[in-house]
Amino acid sequence: MEPDLAVYELNLPRMVDALIHRAAAGVPVRVIVDAKDPSDAESTERYQLMRVYLEKLIRGKDGRVKTADDVHVYGDSAVFAVEDSAYRSQYGLPANGYADFPQKTVTVGSSPITGYLMAEGEQKAASSYYAPDNQMHNKFAVIDDTWVWTGSWNLTTTGLYGSDANREAGILDGNTNNSIELNSGELAAIYETEFNEMWGSNTTAPNPENSNFGSRKQDNTSHVVQVGGKNVEVYFSGGDNALGKVNQYLTSSANTNTYFNIFAWSDQTILDTLKVKWEGSPSDMQGSLTGFDIKGVFDSNYWNQWWSASIDMTGRTASQTSQDNPNTRWKNPDPVYPSCTINT
Repeated sequence: MEPDLAVYELNLPRMVDALIHRAAAGVPVRVIVDAKDPSDAESTERYQLMRVYLEKLIRGKDGRVKTADDVHVYGDSAVFAVEDSAYRSQYGLPANGYADFPQKTVTVGSSPITGYLMAEGEQKAASSYYAPDNQMHNKFAVIDDTWVWTGSWNLTTTGLYGSDANREAGILDGNTNNSIELNSGELAAIYETEFNEMWGSNTTAPNPENSNFGSRKQDNTSHVVQVGGKNVEVYFSGGDNALGKVNQYLTSSANTNTYFNIFAWSDQTILDTLKVKWEGSPSDMQGSLTGFDIKGVFDSNYWNQWWSASIDMTGRTASQTSQDNPNTRWKNPDPVYPSCTINT
């Protein structure tokens, strides 16, 4: 099994162990991750945890850097090793092992950062990286040029279990996300092209000068393939206008109903399109039911966020607004619900 994996976040111990096991068996394993914004205080602890597991991948089964059993890791920006010796020891890494990586001072966005460079990322110039403020939010894997795994599920403890305690107890109570596996060489080739565009090459060595993420990506893949006799459409952000394609499809082809199960939803354009389908008006607190049916489930963590589509769809007044999320309330509340009971 030869896997290429592009994931927003990764901290599931068994997943990390599985990738290390495949690399130790001589199978090339490539992993692309979101480098995370180091100035985001809310994500500091989770980013530190992810970097620990990334270092485990980079060290491979023998625990050493730059040996044959290493997993090849790359980011949308530079990824630095954790330097907290106690924290490293807690997760079984050499206390001062960060020094196994080159210490460098580079520019990330517009800010100089000094650290031990563990994994390269997309460069905009020599020793200069794009800021990781536009998330590399993919969750997909291409396996043996045949299988595609993709969806909204993050390969994290919170994504699968909900908490460390649940993980230890084997309780699956993670976020409301979904994933799907499809067996299609043609589909796999599309995802492989996307992966290599971000990786910058089609080898195990990434090319930081040639790679592209976000708005720098090109619309360079086929978009319609047949899988099991059914058409499957594929669009990637940000080169393929993925949200625009979803909105276009809803506008032209959704005639009787739309059902969804979603983790988080802030896009106003698609929400406004569905409002017109539901009650015939794009305006705040105006409209009459058209007979178009909409049902949906939101992850409960974001049900009450002011920017969430769930606020508008249930006719509630948001605690604040923005240009992108003006709180266009639906006059006729839609039957959408959180994934579990919320105490308010």
